[in-house]
Amino acid sequence: MIFWNVAGLKKKDREFWEYIEGFDIIGLCETWVEEKEWERMKRNMSKKFEWKCQYAIREKCKGRAKGGIITGIRKEIEEIDIKEAVFVNGMQERRLRVEGEIWRIITVYNGEKMRTLRRELEEMIEEREEEILCIGGDFNARIGGEGKNYEGDNDEERQRSSKDGVINTEGKEFLGMLEERGWEVGNGNMRGDEEGEWTYSGGRGTSVVDYMVVNREAWDRVIKLTIGERVESDHQPLEVEIRGGVERLEEEMQKKTKEVIQWDEESIKKYKEKAEEVEVEGEEVEDVWENLKKAVEKSMVRKRITIRRRKIGEKDWWDEECKRKKRGLKRTYKRWRMGKEGKEVYVKLRREFREMCRRKEEKRLENYEEEVRSAKTEEQIWKIINKERKKRVPIEEDIKMEEWENHFMQLLEGSKEDRREEVERRSKEEDGELEIQDQEIEEQINNLKRRKAAGVDGIAGEAWKFSDGRIKGKLKEILKKV
Repeated sequence: MIFWNVAGLKKKDREFWEYIEGFDIIGLCETWVEEKEWERMKRNMSKKFEWKCQYAIREKCKGRAKGGIITGIRKEIEEIDIKEAVFVNGMQERRLRVEGEIWRIITVYNGEKMRTLRRELEEMIEEREEEILCIGGDFNARIGGEGKNYEGDNDEERQRSSKDGVINTEGKEFLGMLEERGWEVGNGNMRGDEEGEWTYSGGRGTSVVDYMVVNREAWDRVIKLTIGERVESDHQPLEVEIRGGVERLEEEMQKKTKEVIQWDEESIKKYKEKAEEVEVEGEEVEDVWENLKKAVEKSMVRKRITIRRRKIGEKDWWDEECKRKKRGLKRTYKRWRMGKEGKEVYVKLRREFREMCRRKEEKRLENYEEEVRSAKTEEQIWKIINKERKKRVPIEEDIKMEEWENHFMQLLEGSKEDRREEVERRSKEEDGELEIQDQEIEEQINNLKRRKAAGVDGIAGEAWKFSDGRIKGKLKEILKKV
């Protein structure tokens, strides 16, 4: 399980997502993800999880949105009320069944006042019995070494370990809630975080403001709490290990493939050779046309290719220099936590790393704009555009054909009806008895453009363009009879 204030998700690299996907239960806060961005992001996220999003809120036209929570549950875990995940501004709850026991996992982000968060959190908890309760996230409250309620008979024994000795106003409100509800803070209070490690290290100094809070039932089931060592955010993740682990299904990811028609020089030669061997029979025009299409389909050279889906976090500008700098930054952060390096060194390197990433991203955009400006023909422009399109998120693949049909019938206020015969009849009436000449057919075939989508006949234009002998002859016969 992980709780983490990620301070934005849009610019996170692939290594960040691989780390996140290593957990079974994920709670990310301050994601800055708005509603219009979520569906696009979700399609690229790991399919091993059930994701839920509480959108970030934009208070002003300019600037970024604030807040936002995204939670993910590995699909092997049974979720209760999967369609009714509880959403309250700054909080998101997921109810799970682990080894027959019900867990309530709540991710929080206190972006306002602790008093408001306390009221809303207590209202959420009151809706049901507490069960096994685990709350994690950014509370934006400093409580020093307070918050230990389950063990110790005197004030000294009831102190947690914490590197942050400050108790502020928000912290006092937080402590009041803990005492009233009888909850316990895990930070500096259990195996893995015996010293009460810093959870925030930014321009405003260092502090402990991110906590894991549990009730008595959960306290007995938490094995370990570790404060992570990451450099993607000013906040550190809370890594929680609980009893009753999840058995992950190690399924081989099936590679998606598709069949494409080849039109290189060698393939065109093979196509023409095969086309010379086919026999197209039939008496009626419809029969000849169907047999001709089958002959063309059979003659075309195909190749099966593997489709590589672009994963979330992959970036064109992310190179070996970025990886090397990030590894060095991690080493510096660890040295600072161990007291072997000054914080100012880490902060300086982090600033340099972020500036380098910003420059590389801007350079990538400049190169793309220059590539578009230097394109001299329409074909070159479309080649650049299509190259970028392939990197974007694909259309949702779970939509069935029936859903597409119903969607467009409702959109166009139409019905499922075949009007081809009527169109053909009208065409004949309009054209009269005019007979098409061979030269006209040849001109139209030669005008067909390459690398375009197949027409209504389902045949790519190249098939007619490069056809010869029998196939082209039969095509001319059919067109003259239509």
